[in-house]
Amino acid sequence: MRRYLGDVSSLDDDVGRLLRKLDELGLRDNTIVVFASDQGPAPVISKALKGSKQDNRSFGRREYARNMLGSMQPFRGGKHTFLEGGVHTPFIIRWPDKVAAGLVNDTSVISMIDWLPTISKLAGIESIPDDLDGEDVSDIWLGATRTRRTPLFWRLSNKYAATVVRDGDWKYVEPRNRRIPAELYDVSKDIMEADNVAYKHPDIVKRFEKMVAAFEAELPTEYVKWNPDRRKIQIQ
Repeated sequence: MRRYLGDVSSLDDDVGRLLRKLDELGLRDNTIVVFASDQGPAPVISKALKGSKQDNRSFGRREYARNMLGSMQPFRGGKHTFLEGGVHTPFIIRWPDKVAAGLVNDTSVISMIDWLPTISKLAGIESIPDDLDGEDVSDIWLGATRTRRTPLFWRLSNKYAATVVRDGDWKYVEPRNRRIPAELYDVSKDIMEADNVAYKHPDIVKRFEKMVAAFEAELPTEYVKWNPDRRKIQIQ
């Protein structure tokens, strides 16, 4: 706990130094500062796993991994998952006179893949590709509340991994193993993603199946991944 609190205190001090320096240089009003995270907290390794095969294989840094604290309550999951606990992360913007201080938007869904078109729009850049995966959400950054126009897709870099889609309030999980049932959650009503309602909405499931098929058709059939144990590249 001391190490964790020390890290939090150090981060807070460093962010404060950065913001003060921007103010000192007169860059405050035309600099967008975003504080964000790429995923939820990693799972803390239990002492019962110390030295076990799972402990060694999954983390390798047992002593440090036990110091990773954090909670994603009221959500379920965390890092390495596509549950809300893994993908619902902090996103704080400071842009004086452009983004209202204290404004909270807890309904709009945005993603890191939206940064390129969003920053380009805010910077007045017009010559960007039309086929980017992300969408321009600059209006949401500036305070608008709306539903995103494009769905979000998640998948691990493994051809056997499940595909996860977020579209509006729905989150859909299509496993690669067809013997495992698909999952469908209404995240607006079920933030714990505990009630799989796929059987209640076959029409919605079919729509997502078509979306997943189109998405997967664009993916590579093989994945190159570094194997640290064998010190070489392997094809998955």
